[in-house]
Amino acid sequence: MKNIYLVLVAVLLSACVAHNPATGRNDFTLISDKEAYNRGHQTAAEAIAEIGLYKEQTKFTEYYRDLGKRAVMVSETPDMPVEFILLDTPEYNAWATPGYVNFNRGILPFFNSEAQFVTVLGHELGHITARHTHQRYTNAVLAQLGVAAAGILVATQTDNQSTQRIAGTVAAVAGTVALAGFSRADEAQADGLAQRYMSRMGYDPRLAASTFEGMHLFQEQHKKVYALFNNGEVPTEPPFYHFLLSHPESEKRRDLAQEQAGALDDPPPLGQKHEADYSATPAGDPAGQARYYKLIDGVAYGPQPKYGIAGKDYMYFPDRRFAFPLPKGYYMDFQGDKKLEMTWRGISPGISQTIVYGVTKAKRKTDSESFLRSAFPKARQIEDVPLNDNFVATTGVREEYAGGMFGKKELKYLQRIVVLPATLDAAPGDDVAKFHVLGFEAPAEVFEERDKEFKQLLRRAQRLSKAKADQLQPLRLKIHTVKRGETVASLSKKMAFGGLQEEWLRTLNQLPGGQEVKPGQLIKLIVDPNRDLPFIK
Repeated sequence: MKNIYLVLVAVLLSACVAHNPATGRNDFTLISDKEAYNRGHQTAAEAIAEIGLYKEQTKFTEYYRDLGKRAVMVSETPDMPVEFILLDTPEYNAWATPGYVNFNRGILPFFNSEAQFVTVLGHELGHITARHTHQRYTNAVLAQLGVAAAGILVATQTDNQSTQRIAGTVAAVAGTVALAGFSRADEAQADGLAQRYMSRMGYDPRLAASTFEGMHLFQEQHKKVYALFNNGEVPTEPPFYHFLLSHPESEKRRDLAQEQAGALDDPPPLGQKHEADYSATPAGDPAGQARYYKLIDGVAYGPQPKYGIAGKDYMYFPDRRFAFPLPKGYYMDFQGDKKLEMTWRGISPGISQTIVYGVTKAKRKTDSESFLRSAFPKARQIEDVPLNDNFVATTGVREEYAGGMFGKKELKYLQRIVVLPATLDAAPGDDVAKFHVLGFEAPAEVFEERDKEFKQLLRRAQRLSKAKADQLQPLRLKIHTVKRGETVASLSKKMAFGGLQEEWLRTLNQLPGGQEVKPGQLIKLIVDPNRDLPFIK
């Protein structure tokens, strides 16, 4: 029992009770602000090292940091050090650690105004000012203390060193839990603080509701994409993006935001204490859409180019100096895979056929045919297909069966497997060979016809010189002013996707089904700047 008390004393000696001006409550905490900031700094530094900063749009970065500083100034802790990070990842997310607000590049195209951007910025700042990480750490320590006490009780022998180790383990585990994510109660509180900071900065807090409506549309679109790639299965949880997992449902957040700030038809709740007596946006553009759109025009969309660029009818791999055309109507999605270095999967909506691309490794002296036979032992009809520039692909066909009636197997799909050398410049002593692997799959009854089309496209695949590869760019967001006669359907054709163009156009611009665009309206498009390059045919 003595050692249990020693653990409790060792942990609780660091406890303090402090008033939190953001929440108005007195917080019992087991972690100091300095230690919390150090943990936040470590987490942010690891993210920067792993992902990298997005540096292309320097004016946007300056704008983001300026908005962040203004938000801190109107918070309850204006002297608190906070840094604002922009990470170069396509993931739809924004997150906070003590001392750091972190936005992913991938979330920026889905805001329709400055006010929506500030809503999420204020939300993440709210996590910091409300000291949510402090509370998660404290709760985790108290939970782990119960585990530690049980461990001491069952130990036959112990000493001060073992007690210290247990206390250290408690702190380490608690630190990991504290930075893993916030509770839904924390998220709801951060939403309320976001609206408070919006109002103090001169934004109409009622506009926060539109942010959550946009998140709902994004979530619904990703459910459709998930189902498309998973035989119609609809996920029970929001797919792909961590941002949507821990937060309350977007519709509930929208309704709560309207309840807290009033509906858009109500008079704005100005004149209260601490709120700005000025507007942060022009009278003719209360949400600040034009200013935000001007600064995100041209922002990169999709994965970093080193992972590949999926255009409407072409795939580009600048680091691998390789490009190949896509069949019409394919929507390509970048997916991780443990077996392959990089993996893209494409599917044609409404047609049961898919295409898969990856890069994988083998021993240095392995040739394409040997690799194909080894990796895909069921492949038949192996042959070489000449491509551009004396580039040769090795291909084979693999059969996929499904269980039929009375135990018989029925031929369901046929797959065309394509292997091409991917290592152009081997380093001295490098004993690893890399291969592009393409897979095309279609139902057995239509495979021959569609495979013929695929092989014709394959012959247009090309190796790229370094000079050509260096010209390739990621997909870009483009701000477009709607012209007379243009519709959602006609504008969707400008989107750099082979499939789901209208669905993504609506999601990107928060246009519910059936809603049309109007002349003069600003909308966002995703375009492929590489289609104008002379060597892309």
